[in-house]
Amino acid sequence: MRTVCRPSSAPEHARRYLEHGLEHARAAGDRWGESLALTGLGMVRHTRGDLAGATNCLRQAITLAHEVGDRWWERLATTALGRVHTALGDHVKAATHHGKSLEAGSRPRRQGRRSRRTGRPGGMTAWVRCHPR
Repeated sequence: MRTVCRPSSAPEHARRYLEHGLEHARAAGDRWGESLALTGLGMVRHTRGDLAGATNCLRQAITLAHEVGDRWWERLATTALGRVHTALGDHVKAATHHGKSLEAGSRPRRQGRRSRRTGRPGGMTAWVRCHPR
């Protein structure tokens, strides 16, 4: 999954594509792709007001991004989780997550794996694009 839908433009459309991408990533054993899809789903759920669901998706995304060594994506998901905590009114946790996102961005990034099929970074061969209408 390379292009993640902008959740604010068409939440239901984005949710369907992201869930589809998540299914394919899990079936392929692509943990990086799972992290991307879960981050997008967390953002969609945040947009729709499902803050518990957003928190769950984003925590999973952070764990997966950390495991595969994608510090940039870990930082993005951690920032999104900070925004969810801001929406929940928990400013202490929000500040903690924003601080962690800065730490994730300052650590050296491991070289990501490349797809055997496409040669592109990441490994997931099912690239999903979302075009809001």
